[in-house]
Amino acid sequence: MNSLDPILSLAIGDALKHRIGRGHGDFRLAPSYCREVARWYDASPLDGADLRVRDLYERFKRETEEQFEALLAAGFSVRPWLDAGQPYESSHELRARVVREHILYVYLTASGHGPGPGQSVEDRDCGGHPMLEASGHSVDGITFTYNDLFRAVHDLFGHVMHPNTFRIEGELRAVMSHLTMYSTEVAPVVLAESAAQICWFYYGPHLETGGDPDGIGTASPKPYPPQKVLVMTDRLVDGFWRMFKRERESFDESDLAGELVLA
Repeated sequence: MNSLDPILSLAIGDALKHRIGRGHGDFRLAPSYCREVARWYDASPLDGADLRVRDLYERFKRETEEQFEALLAAGFSVRPWLDAGQPYESSHELRARVVREHILYVYLTASGHGPGPGQSVEDRDCGGHPMLEASGHSVDGITFTYNDLFRAVHDLFGHVMHPNTFRIEGELRAVMSHLTMYSTEVAPVVLAESAAQICWFYYGPHLETGGDPDGIGTASPKPYPPQKVLVMTDRLVDGFWRMFKRERESFDESDLAGELVLA
């Protein structure tokens, strides 16, 4: 069953030259890999960026904004969530309401975002993180950051376009579904901003696993991961692909007219 209205799905595909991500059924969670990623992310500096990494973040921002603008061009409305709590209680509610309403509410970065060590929530945007910069998109008196744009396109292309849950397995599936919409060069940034933070959230050293080697930490409430400027290492990128029993893909610009796949 398609998760989106077919006309809107095709409109998004046309706006993005059909670079729509795919569903991924052949997936097996690898807790040891997730813990390794969590340790790597935790040990990395807040800002490990040289000029090359900063350039990759700029490209990541541009490609994310292109996807965001494709949603708007296809007839979606993306609005900030200004009430308490999260806009959706479950992935099922997210999909059902977006399909019915054609409105996607974004849980704002300002409402929930990881401060780094020694930072308070109030001054967490002082580190010059590229994704915390203001975008050119404002709705309901709120100017979205680039991280807000990323949250919007992740939710739609990762969770609405494909029926991926909000559990760790579903979140990692959503990352893979969305990852294939980005250029190959940007993938290590996308994974640092998504999969690495998901692994830290569920398997980070701040959590207790009770000695279960496959257990997911149960500390509550779980903190947001500290926001860092870095790219995932090649070895960890390859490990992410291996959870889907696949090799890392490269994107060929000549393949823009590829298949549009709906869940």
